[in-house]
Amino acid sequence: VLGAQLMGEIKMNQRQSAFIATVTHELNSPLASIKLYAQTLRNPGLTPEERARFLDTLLADVERLRALIANVLRAAQVETDRLRLQRERTDIREH
Repeated sequence: VLGAQLMGEIKMNQRQSAFIATVTHELNSPLASIKLYAQTLRNPGLTPEERARFLDTLLADVERLRALIANVLRAAQVETDRLRLQRERTDIREH
């Protein structure tokens, strides 16, 4: 039983590590884009059309980040709820 529990813990830690790596990558991607476009907007030679297009891209990347963060928070809440429910389980054979 202890070996199975240990294996379960190891698998859960592996899933958490993979999740964190994926989330980190997904958050860094729009951040890199935002930084690049913000730096490019400093260029005084941009046309108004280029500026507008870059700003649209910046805003889209900000929205993408907002959605990613909302999804991470939602996943954390689901996990918190799952753990809370798991602790509340009662073996009905004991009653």
